[in-house]
Amino acid sequence: MKKIYQVVLVVCLAVGLAIALAGCSSGPNVYDKSVPIEQSSTIKIIWCFVTQFDGVKTGSAWWAAMNTKQVIIPAGTHTLKLFNKQEGFGTSSWGEVDIKFDFTPGNTYLVFAPLYGHEIKGQIIDETHFNRELTPDPASPNASQFEGKWVSAKNENNQLIVSGDEYIWIDKGVNQMRGYISYDEKKKKVSLSFLAVYYKDRWQIMGGEASNWKNLNFNGTTLMDGKTEFKRVQ
Repeated sequence: MKKIYQVVLVVCLAVGLAIALAGCSSGPNVYDKSVPIEQSSTIKIIWCFVTQFDGVKTGSAWWAAMNTKQVIIPAGTHTLKLFNKQEGFGTSSWGEVDIKFDFTPGNTYLVFAPLYGHEIKGQIIDETHFNRELTPDPASPNASQFEGKWVSAKNENNQLIVSGDEYIWIDKGVNQMRGYISYDEKKKKVSLSFLAVYYKDRWQIMGGEASNWKNLNFNGTTLMDGKTEFKRVQ
């Protein structure tokens, strides 16, 4: 269930960026102390408000207006009601959305509710899963035509690693950007969305749902980033 409210005709589209750094997080709160820790999951709430948990109203421990809040919850399937508000240049918009998710014991999840003009989107990401290495498997029956490792013709240390619908952008041998890849066959364009930057030896997610970062042209064999050509090597 999703509701959007607007009080102006033009809504500011800027979305605040929040890096989920440990130093910006408060200590975790425990929702149900009767549940053993090995049967629990941790959620990190980033720049949004969890106003209800399984239909029960929460409190300020679940509201992350300017930092990250952590809450330890029982593992299993739960429904969270997320709320966010955005203001700027005399404009204001806000919205709420319900999101149902199955939480695995022992895992940590990032919870977002970014606003994009007329739309709010709830997103929950498994932090452990997201920080795994991408291992392309072009032989997989589910592999897309972009699955694999792409290398710049100008500098072999500039690479694009694609696995499933995820990618990693490597510049001069160093991890830079990470997000999701999609393809518009009609326009022959590959879109790379921006979700995270590599910082302090791990991927730090920025502000919630990925937004478009870069478009590459595809001629059926190579990818073009402006005048830079990328060829698949594996």
